[in-house]
Amino acid sequence: MIRVTVELVPIGNEAQKKVIGVMHIANDASGTSSEGNYKVKLMNTTGQQREFKAINIDRVQGIFGFLADIFRVRDAKNIKDTSNV
Repeated sequence: MIRVTVELVPIGNEAQKKVIGVMHIANDASGTSSEGNYKVKLMNTTGQQREFKAINIDRVQGIFGFLADIFRVRDAKNIKDTSNV
């Protein structure tokens, strides 16, 4: 699993940082060696959650390209949103 934690750091002051969101990305083991399928869960500090599947994500491009693809999938119309929110 990959966990992405999003922090707000007001004016760059580390002493005032706070977590505003967390993303969990879990491989569902149904992909290939070059493309993976993932269950993604987004959570914010107010208790809101969203879950969706990201299909055929290129896993050989490095972590930042991988995350960019996950974010693009989230904005696409053909995702499977499994949340209750």
